[in-house]
Amino acid sequence: MAGARLEKLGTIFSRATGLIRSGAMKEEDIPMWYNIYKHFPPENEPYFARKPKPREIVQILYPEDVIWVKFFKKYGSPGLIDLNNPRSTLLSERFVTKYQELEKSGNFLEDQLFKATEEALSLEGISFDIKQPQIKQKATAQTRIEDIMAESSERILESAKSTLAEEFQAARDKQKSNKQNVDSET
Repeated sequence: MAGARLEKLGTIFSRATGLIRSGAMKEEDIPMWYNIYKHFPPENEPYFARKPKPREIVQILYPEDVIWVKFFKKYGSPGLIDLNNPRSTLLSERFVTKYQELEKSGNFLEDQLFKATEEALSLEGISFDIKQPQIKQKATAQTRIEDIMAESSERILESAKSTLAEEFQAARDKQKSNKQNVDSET
């Protein structure tokens, strides 16, 4: 064996070194990072059992995040977004930009900014479709599908029951007639 197979025992560098020393890894198979790591080792070698240094987690909250939250609470998500089209700007992006412009102008109070932004964008020809309860629509569509499936399965079950009942009745009648034929012959 050329070295430990577990990632918890040693580092990738120590395992690669073991493979090279044992001859399991040829010179042409040595990865590019190996020589760089060998000449410029990190301060703290990255191995599994090392405890991370405690650091304070910094909360990152930008001023426009509050605007985004207000916008999406009122108007909801735009659905699918085409990230391949660099020319398309989202309604929410336009809203945040206009909101910040109006905020910098200083002509509006904090409470009026949202409404003023809506009005300014509507004057530019941008329409705001108030958030429709898409979840309810999906739920009603789902319940409609379930209802249709339940009705059709009930119909199938009823027809199967009636078909089975008819078949059993026919089998009984056949048995009776066979029994009567046997009795009449004897």
